[in-house]
Amino acid sequence: MNACHHHQTECGSKIKTLREVTEEITTKLVSDKQSCHYILKSVCKAPFLELKGSQKLRLSYYEYTSDDTVASDILDKATDLPHAGSYMYSQDTLGTLKMKKTGEKDSFCNASGAKVQKEMFMDEKADYDAKLKTYEADVKAYNSAVAKVETELKDEERVIGEKRGPRGQRETSLTKLPLKPTPPMKPASYSGIDVLSADVSYYAGFGIPTSGDLSLNTFKYGSYKTFGMLGQGFNNDSTSYVNTLDSDDEKTCKTRYIALNIVPLWGFANTDQVTIKASKQSKFMTLDISAADKKLDSITAAKASPFLQQDAAMNLIAATTASMALVAATLF
Repeated sequence: MNACHHHQTECGSKIKTLREVTEEITTKLVSDKQSCHYILKSVCKAPFLELKGSQKLRLSYYEYTSDDTVASDILDKATDLPHAGSYMYSQDTLGTLKMKKTGEKDSFCNASGAKVQKEMFMDEKADYDAKLKTYEADVKAYNSAVAKVETELKDEERVIGEKRGPRGQRETSLTKLPLKPTPPMKPASYSGIDVLSADVSYYAGFGIPTSGDLSLNTFKYGSYKTFGMLGQGFNNDSTSYVNTLDSDDEKTCKTRYIALNIVPLWGFANTDQVTIKASKQSKFMTLDISAADKKLDSITAAKASPFLQQDAAMNLIAATTASMALVAATLF
């Protein structure tokens, strides 16, 4: 990028730090021997691009994040950049993961599968957590009702129908027991790809130094380029997947870059130009799944319930039935 001849008059400044307002860039190339090269820089957030222009221009990009491999705004020329390839990827296509297992060579996979694995597990976990919370509450209510019936059965006057209420009416009814709670089925432990494992690393996309191509056939491929993702698309409110989320401290958060090369193709005329609207995006996700995310709580209420453990409630129900039969015989 640093070696590329950038025509200041026709292209404007090369390095642009994105602010809260959208930065609009329009080329003014007059010859097919000219080219424009931009470095779009976003502190704490990420560049998000909207593209519009002539298909007589070729767009390629490099994206990267400030870390130990980037000493300045210019990506080190020695950095090995995996190429994302065709712009025919959709906008929501994740990058590539590199996986290494003992005794095997390195292997690669698209991270979309890991995303699906994580989302499916987290959905199952959320459903289980909700059902577990309901179950724990139901057990407490069940225990309370059983304890109340147990007390009522010890009241002989109540059982034989001699107990009288404030108006002299007989009190023979017992507290109605709810149905015995059924515990939820615990999901299987997470067995998907874990990017926090030593056997998995990010290889392309996610803010890792990556190169690729963009198309100005926006009717077919879409106008928007999301940082950290492969390809382009039609969604102007997309979430970017990155390898590390920012802290709240602006002094320690990441700076993210998209470098663009704009080069004329055969048949270029000076009416063939490009307009780029660059803004800062703040919607980020990672594929991280922590130990807390993977933790599945165990059932606790049933263990502390003598009624559920020993099934004493069934004995109480039998005793209740016998007592009610005795009351009926006494009254009639």
